[in-house]
Amino acid sequence: ELSLATGEGSLHGLLVGNPAGFRTPSAFSLGEIFLAVDPDSLTTDTIVVNSIRIVAPEITYESANGTTNLAQLQKNVEQATGASSGSTSSEAGSSDGGAEKKMIIRDLQINAGKVSYSNPLLGDKPLALTLPDIRLTGIGEKSNGASAAEVVKQVLAAINKSAAGAVTNSGALKDAGNQLKQQVEEKLGGFKSLLKKDE
Repeated sequence: ELSLATGEGSLHGLLVGNPAGFRTPSAFSLGEIFLAVDPDSLTTDTIVVNSIRIVAPEITYESANGTTNLAQLQKNVEQATGASSGSTSSEAGSSDGGAEKKMIIRDLQINAGKVSYSNPLLGDKPLALTLPDIRLTGIGEKSNGASAAEVVKQVLAAINKSAAGAVTNSGALKDAGNQLKQQVEEKLGGFKSLLKKDE
């Protein structure tokens, strides 16, 4: 939903799936997104977005195979960005010969987010954590506009960093780790007892 007169709009129900190799169904459920665009920029090659607010996103942070789903998504975007930056101007343009649209985002905020941390070592029940608020300003301003892939790359890097921080600093994660350690020690203790009996 976007008003061409005011440049204000919203987006609902955006869901981003996980890359291959992860068992949780999605990486992001972005809740509500509110944006305010400079209407005069819509007909130019560089769209100016005055503000974007992503409210109450739900982030799935899953560890598997020595990496995380968000890190893999970030890697995929970086590879795509690298490929697109190596394209010629004619390849990057649209089919009618127009230049690729770029964006300037003056203010982007992500508020009231939640993180669901999934790790096979913690069992089937994920940890529910709070995502620290995120604010990015001046995206694309210094380069006179950024491509869509470059914008996604910056936003995803910020979300990945914030989600990783929430997991690392979680008291619940530390408690779960202590419980896991205790369970391992109890199993080892029982195994040692069986060895002594066999002797």
